Amino acid sequence: MKQWRDFVKTLDDRKEQLREKAAQLKLAPAPKIADLNTKIDELQQRIDGTTAEEAPLKGELQQARMDLAQAQTVDSSLDDKYYKQLNALPGGSVTKHIPLAANGRFSWVEDDPFAEGEKERHYWIFARATRTDGRQYWALHHFSISKNQTVQLIVEPGGFISTKAILRPNLSPDEQEQ
Repeated sequence: MKQWRDFVKTLDDRKEQLREKAAQLKLAPAPKIADLNTKIDELQQRIDGTTAEEAPLKGELQQARMDLAQAQTVDSSLDDKYYKQLNALPGGSVTKHIPLAANGRFSWVEDDPFAEGEKERHYWIFARATRTDGRQYWALHHFSISKNQTVQLIVEPGGFISTKAILRPNLSPDEQEQ
């Protein structure tokens, strides 16, 4: 019987030790859980703050996209305006129109004789060339005609400047080719 009582007492002591250990184990994660709950609350506040900032930023982004599209439209329409002005330039200031042959050559005989004492006349030739893709190139060259002499005038391809290069001289060559 004494052994039985010792055994039961030992068993009761063990149970008590196990209960104490279980209680300690239950209490041990409490600070960690509290810390994790605090971090979860902080992160939730950051998420809420970010969500609150998202709507105005989306509105700003949408507005910026619309402003960009509008600026690009205005920018491209400016070129069109100046293209039209450039196209109109020769018509308003042409003193003589010289018809070109299909190969780009022309012959011109001055039909207004030189006045007495006049030895030389000065002219500007303003030429426009349009590529098959629609891009326009311009050349402006000065030349003189003397009495009783023939003048050979050649405008080389390098003498033509693209309209875009005239309108926007700060663009790179690649940008001008677009």
